[in-house]
Amino acid sequence: MKARRSDKGPRAEPGRRGWLRGLVTLLALAVLGGGTFLWGVANGAVNGQAPRTGATTPEAVATATSKPAPKAKPYVPKSCDAGGRKPPVVTVSQRPALRSVNIGFEDLTNTQPGHLQALAKHLDDVDANAVQIAVGRLDWLSFIWPGHEELSSIDAVAVDGRDLVQEALDAFGCDAHGQRRHVTLSVDALLGRRFTQDPQLAGQSVDGKPSTLFGSVTAWSKGPLGTEMAQLSGFLAGRYHPDAVNVTELMFFSESYGADDKADYLAVTGRKDWPRTGDGAIDVNDPSIGVWRSAAVEHVMSRVAVATRPVGVQATMDINYPLTAGVAGRPDAGQDAVGLLKVTDGLNLWYYPGMLAGSVPSIEQVDRDLVEQYPGRVSVSLGLWFSGHPGISQEQFVSELGRVDRLVQGSVSVTPASMMTDAEWKALRTAWVG
Repeated sequence: MKARRSDKGPRAEPGRRGWLRGLVTLLALAVLGGGTFLWGVANGAVNGQAPRTGATTPEAVATATSKPAPKAKPYVPKSCDAGGRKPPVVTVSQRPALRSVNIGFEDLTNTQPGHLQALAKHLDDVDANAVQIAVGRLDWLSFIWPGHEELSSIDAVAVDGRDLVQEALDAFGCDAHGQRRHVTLSVDALLGRRFTQDPQLAGQSVDGKPSTLFGSVTAWSKGPLGTEMAQLSGFLAGRYHPDAVNVTELMFFSESYGADDKADYLAVTGRKDWPRTGDGAIDVNDPSIGVWRSAAVEHVMSRVAVATRPVGVQATMDINYPLTAGVAGRPDAGQDAVGLLKVTDGLNLWYYPGMLAGSVPSIEQVDRDLVEQYPGRVSVSLGLWFSGHPGISQEQFVSELGRVDRLVQGSVSVTPASMMTDAEWKALRTAWVG
């Protein structure tokens, strides 16, 4: 996960593009989270580690039962009760207004008794007044979506009818002293199971190889995926009433060159063919491709916003760390931050220092270019991943957290909770409480 996906996109295989593809695959395993976040990396399913206890992936699960699919039960929100507890005494002079920790899908599905309650205690200890919860992929959900029961994930949901989102909200929605946390529910745009049923929805590389994770631009902008994401976001907003519904992993790098995408690109741009290099290859770095991708992503997110705002829920989105100073987001990947801020209520910037490769702008530069330009609209997500290693060192975590906290007065999140040891929690308490 280099900056959770920070390379310059398709060009230059096996150079920049090569490490990007590895990163995309790595991050893709990670999700649900807590771009949000996240899946395989947080599960320990990469870097040679065994999956964590209770962790599952859509590709691994098998729900074998003859029982009829359970029906969704009414959602009953939990009221906040202080129970006589007082807020912690804060001695730090400066800290972000919103302080969040991202809870991944691997935490929701963890079968260890008391796991969510232990995480809730950590959130209280660091005085986190916000939380982001990964609720699943578009084809892989931690709750029952009426009319779409086949999308339920593990047996706890698909067979037993449990609502893992409600369980997470019951655990994290209120802090120990009776205050309601700012809650974001995050939906992952990666796919897997869906492509076994509808392979035509998968994006394709310039070589015609179908993606196992990313839908095509056209499947999102003009096909069923964009419609379903809007519908699902509206359902989450109406059922759980979070503060925001967030979309993560909605981006396009090297797998948007299939026949459907070519036809759409030509129709949108008025060109006769893909842009070409001198040797006749598709010029994957041509800016027009990024403009086309960005328009598609903005269209999808505008539909998400239309679905969530009527019930007072914001629509937000995760974006990649920029590669060039002065560039807001990753327009080449369909993530033009300026355009997205016109249709969404906010953006979450992935800052994963252990995954950034090569010469990229400093977080101070990105803060000036983007965060300061849109006060209160851009949150910074500090990721613990480190390329080729289990995670960044505690020393680097403390250093980077200090940098981010000094810069960003609005909203900062740490991701993922599943990679945090007692040392990281202690460091976070020192930074946010004193």
